[in-house]
Amino acid sequence: MVTTTSDGELNFYKHHKGTRKHIQKIKLPLQELWANPPQQKSAVINLNGKKTDLPQNYPILFPAPVNKIAQFLYEGEFFILSSKKQLLKTYLSDNYYDRHSYDYYKTYHGCEVLFENISIKPTGKFALAKNKQQHFILCQYQPAKKTVSKLNLNTKEYSEQNITGLNIPDSYELIYFGKSFYLHQYANPLLYKINIEGNLSVETISGKDKEIDKNNTKAEAEVEKLNRSGLKIINNFNKVGINMYGDLVVSGNKLYSPGENLLDFSKNKYEITIFAEQNKNKFTFPDGSEIITDSRGMLTFRSSNKSIEEFFIPSTLGGFLSLATYTEFGDRNIICRNILC
Repeated sequence: MVTTTSDGELNFYKHHKGTRKHIQKIKLPLQELWANPPQQKSAVINLNGKKTDLPQNYPILFPAPVNKIAQFLYEGEFFILSSKKQLLKTYLSDNYYDRHSYDYYKTYHGCEVLFENISIKPTGKFALAKNKQQHFILCQYQPAKKTVSKLNLNTKEYSEQNITGLNIPDSYELIYFGKSFYLHQYANPLLYKINIEGNLSVETISGKDKEIDKNNTKAEAEVEKLNRSGLKIINNFNKVGINMYGDLVVSGNKLYSPGENLLDFSKNKYEITIFAEQNKNKFTFPDGSEIITDSRGMLTFRSSNKSIEEFFIPSTLGGFLSLATYTEFGDRNIICRNILC
């Protein structure tokens, strides 16, 4: 048991067999402590405020995620269904003149978010297409449940059908070809057509168009270019501040320039001397400058100096970074050593 007095006296007692025995007395130098309060060395966290609103997209593309549920080629464009249940549109370089450069940089263009919080189970096989209204239709085949479903990502309209009676082998793949989805197996003449328009239906087709195999082989080769793409994203934000050498530190990683016109995040090994106060996803420095964090992989910088335009930097590890304002894009290190100038 501990008792306190208004002048800073602490008394410690121990109860034994119904009696209270005094163990120790400590007198705190309150006047001295109040006159010289200890310096705060850790971030102040205020989780009572409202989370700062985030846009769906930014003037700079999101980093491509490492973890994916599926990836698609549709009408010559590439899409990713991320493990966070987003539909992302991504881009590949057309620099075929230098194969080494293309193989290395082909997926560094990043992603645009088309849809988020998609209501799906991340199991089974997927295909993507658009209907006549140009709505995105996500088709899903779950062999374990023997079901096929369609989800209109624009309207959220959903339909599902049990296909147990069709006895379709689990090895069949779900593909898109010629304005329809198909359950397809290479070199097998039997396939199952799934409509894109209207209510879901599955039709058995015994004579397969040879172009389906040919087209699907080409599509798979193209989609494979997205394999092994993506960067590790910093998405759990804490302890934002400035270290003893003036580098910005975000979640244990410092932002620095490893060379001319280069930006990178690497592990911080130095003491943080200035902490930003956290309020949900916003971190505020003592001078009023702010960093807004987005767990999808983006940092928004707002300087207290109003002459400095708001800018954006992806929060990724293991790859060089770019930055952008609403009107300009570049990869130069324009961040001052005292952060946001």
